[in-house]
Amino acid sequence: MPVKEAASDSYALGFSNKTFFICTLFLYITPVFFYFRFVSNYQSIQNSLRAPIREYAIAHKYMQNVGLIGYVLSILFLIVASKNLEGYGEAEFFLLRSALVAAGKIPYIDFDYCYGPFFIYSLSFLRSIGLSAGFSEALLVTAESILGYASIFYIVRAVFGQYQSAARLVFMTLFLATCLSALVGGQNYTFFRFSTVLALACFIINLKNSKFIEVYSLLSGVIFILGWIISPEVGLAVGVAFAIVTTLRSKHTLISTFGAIISLFTAFFCDKIILQSYASLFQFAQGTFNFPGFPSFHILLLFLSIFLSTAYIAKKSVKENPVAWLLFVYSIGMLPAVLGRCDSGHVIFNGFGFFILAGRMLVDGTEREKKYFSAYCALTGFGFFLLSLIATICFNLLPMGAVTAKTILPILPSEFTQIFIERLPPLYQEKALNFLNRGVDEMQISQPEEGSYVLSPRSNLKILGKINTPYFVQNNGAATANSYEELAIRLKGNIVYLRYNLIENLCSPYIVDPSATAILFLFPTMLFSQKNYPPTGAENICVLLRNARVISEGVPGGYAKVQM
Repeated sequence: MPVKEAASDSYALGFSNKTFFICTLFLYITPVFFYFRFVSNYQSIQNSLRAPIREYAIAHKYMQNVGLIGYVLSILFLIVASKNLEGYGEAEFFLLRSALVAAGKIPYIDFDYCYGPFFIYSLSFLRSIGLSAGFSEALLVTAESILGYASIFYIVRAVFGQYQSAARLVFMTLFLATCLSALVGGQNYTFFRFSTVLALACFIINLKNSKFIEVYSLLSGVIFILGWIISPEVGLAVGVAFAIVTTLRSKHTLISTFGAIISLFTAFFCDKIILQSYASLFQFAQGTFNFPGFPSFHILLLFLSIFLSTAYIAKKSVKENPVAWLLFVYSIGMLPAVLGRCDSGHVIFNGFGFFILAGRMLVDGTEREKKYFSAYCALTGFGFFLLSLIATICFNLLPMGAVTAKTILPILPSEFTQIFIERLPPLYQEKALNFLNRGVDEMQISQPEEGSYVLSPRSNLKILGKINTPYFVQNNGAATANSYEELAIRLKGNIVYLRYNLIENLCSPYIVDPSATAILFLFPTMLFSQKNYPPTGAENICVLLRNARVISEGVPGGYAKVQM
């Protein structure tokens, strides 16, 4: 088969930015904390919030209007186009894995999976009661986004205390910054994943009865499990943060520390699936590329927010604002995910705690600093909204157009389809035809032969088995050299069903156009991948694909049957 050997972008763009994380933690956050804790004479000014309230109301109004319009349109698109989501964005990722769960496979053990089991088991349940796959995904994204925003609202109110007008503005800032996230199509980009269990932890930590602080530390394992169900890295971050803050609040530090450790240890080792989930997560983090941070807008704003939030925490004791401390420690735990890929989406979703605390610092500061608060919120909210809009235009516009066309064209006269195809650029006409002609249920091959393998796009099986249920392997974003080597060994000499676009994705050169400033602006680390591409682990796979013998083409689902 005519394919070329080349590097896969899996290695360059994995969450592997360990150097950047370590430098940020020890050379930036730690010195700022100790300076404001022990050196600076900075003192906050309390109860002087009268002047800027009108400014807050004006900013809040504009953010609310733009955010609601963006959010409603995003959700409407997802619901209206739900029957055609099987090949769209992140939806495809979850729909493929929910099919494996329905076939009796176990995530992390039978197939590689990097999110919490709740996402795919809830999706599988909705499909089992008769809802279509795409509508189930759209329904879950909608419900989870609403719950996520509700939890963010609670956290912000708890952090800001008496400053509720400022709290509402900060909430609206985060709402505006993320209102287009539903267009990604996946459950992984809502605040439900990042803040729901954190809100529960905040509620517990904020209870006034201090007699039970030592008992609260025993709940660390429960908090961890609840977080793990939604997202393993969130579970670890919120569980450890809860344990640390309850211990710091306790008068009996040794007892609380011991109770928290026992609770976390018991929860972590209670089932092998939890251990295996972190093995998958660590594989996801084993990219071979460590790069410096690129000073784009959202990275600079992130580091300003980290500075302000660290300064605020340094001047507050745990007893003064335990929720703020919990949010800060949790955000430190999520910092590897923030800095791993450095794009605006990962920054705002994983690092939202820094932005909340930065706003709290400005509100709690001098009169001069209060004047900057409204400007900071507007800059953050509208800045991330514009970045999200640019990302949608650059990466999602064509898939959205295809999904919309496939939803609308069937109810129009047949000649409209031909007109639609002819109006597209020549490069996209064949792809559009293939997508429009593909059946709704053709994401998987029906009844592949015993002992064969299925390689499908947007999927990542680390461990392959010879059974008659389709197995899927990753082609981007999370694979490592070892998994590609293992895959090459397993596939050699076997019958494989694959799509040609997988060959294109896996074995075509990964090129970043240096003139594509929008991409560099959104994903600054790509600038370095263009110059310093790491060694690839995909050569053996590409050699097998190049020498494979095509047995038949046109297999349902757009696959080809080949002998490796």
